[in-house]
Amino acid sequence: MNLKKMIRYFYFVFLLTLPYSVFSQDDMLELLEDEQASEQRNVNATFKGSRLINGHTVKTRAKGEMDFLISHRFGMLNSGLYELFGLDNSFIRLGLDYGITDDLDIGIGRSSVDKTYDGFIKYKALKQTSG
Repeated sequence: MNLKKMIRYFYFVFLLTLPYSVFSQDDMLELLEDEQASEQRNVNATFKGSRLINGHTVKTRAKGEMDFLISHRFGMLNSGLYELFGLDNSFIRLGLDYGITDDLDIGIGRSSVDKTYDGFIKYKALKQTSG
């Protein structure tokens, strides 16, 4: 057998077997969806942390969990070496967050901008479920 005939033979066999593998995957996925559709459970990893950039996410801390957060913003990068590329013009916020219950958080903080203090109370009223 020459090489061209061999390639045509393998190509033909591949085209014949391709539909069977595609259909079998659909059947397996349907079985998995049927298994999982019956149970509803809370989604607990919508976000990995309670903060996203400078704002809050929907995640709350567990009961008794405490976090100490250090957030900072830097100045303009194009300020050059004299301003250490924005590091000299940075702002910082120190915060302490605590989970009273699994759904209720409180926190306090202090920012270097005008030496301001802040606080928050966050309550998770709704929970995302899957299934």
